[in-house]
Amino acid sequence: LRKFGVPQSPTAFLRFLSAVRRSGTLEEGGPAVVHCSAGIGRSGTFCLVDSCLVLMKKYGNNSVNVKELLLEMRYYRMGLIQTPDQLRFSYLAIIEGITRDWDSVNDVRNGRKKTRLRN
Repeated sequence: LRKFGVPQSPTAFLRFLSAVRRSGTLEEGGPAVVHCSAGIGRSGTFCLVDSCLVLMKKYGNNSVNVKELLLEMRYYRMGLIQTPDQLRFSYLAIIEGITRDWDSVNDVRNGRKKTRLRN
């Protein structure tokens, strides 16, 4: 993945996002803390997709205006999403994320709720 590049497919990205969610390192109630070299391109893509999917899961697929959410996020982190390819990829990942089956299960070992992407 080049500095400003995007993955070839949203599927692998969504699997990665699902694994990060399952690890319990991201809390649904607070902002995600992630970083790439500048902290706005790849990190911004990750945060935008994750935020949209969490909000859509909680409030419904039609509840989130992706453009407005990105503009709101840019208020706190100027320049979030650096390239048209990153924005296009974000939309593709969000679409794939809401059209696939996200299955929530309880992890008995540590009591955390986990999310798994099923094909």
